[in-house]
Amino acid sequence: MTDSLEPVRVSMRLNVATAVSAFPFAVITIFSRLDDATIALLVWGGFLLLSGLLHTIVLLGMGRPRGWWTWWVGHSVSAVTLGVLALWFAQTGSVALLTWSIAVWAVLAGGSSLVQGFRQDRRSPVRSDWTTLGGGTLFLGLLVVIVPPEVYWMMGLAGVWAAMVIVFVIIATLSARSVIAQHNSGQEEGV
Repeated sequence: MTDSLEPVRVSMRLNVATAVSAFPFAVITIFSRLDDATIALLVWGGFLLLSGLLHTIVLLGMGRPRGWWTWWVGHSVSAVTLGVLALWFAQTGSVALLTWSIAVWAVLAGGSSLVQGFRQDRRSPVRSDWTTLGGGTLFLGLLVVIVPPEVYWMMGLAGVWAAMVIVFVIIATLSARSVIAQHNSGQEEGV
């Protein structure tokens, strides 16, 4: 891999994993009225677990690229940990657990995405993608803490966030593909 394009390629694969894990979550939360905390914890926990595992598989499959440790811990390890907790305690039907797990994960994942964005080279085409995604995820955490502690509202916010993230990462991936294509065509012309 070309060193300058490695973050772009890693970002593209992580974006695909994000879209794959967020799609069923967005569909379930947007097209059904989740007002039962037990079911909401199962859906939320399943999303976190799937997301964390897919991102870990991507990073391991790419040979553990340098510079992604902080993001992996803040995003994936926290997702797996909180996902297991949400699934384990789903039978309690705790709205407090649902609120807490969404807010904590959003802060950890959003913060690690912001850090990942700021760590990218200023000229990197994925720098703004990571900072935007981080800011949006932090905003989700803020909204969940502000809204009334009702399952319907929290899952609705999380579902809308997931749908927006899917659209965003698809656009970011297509944009990154064009950067790689331009780089490859520039190399071929220079030869």
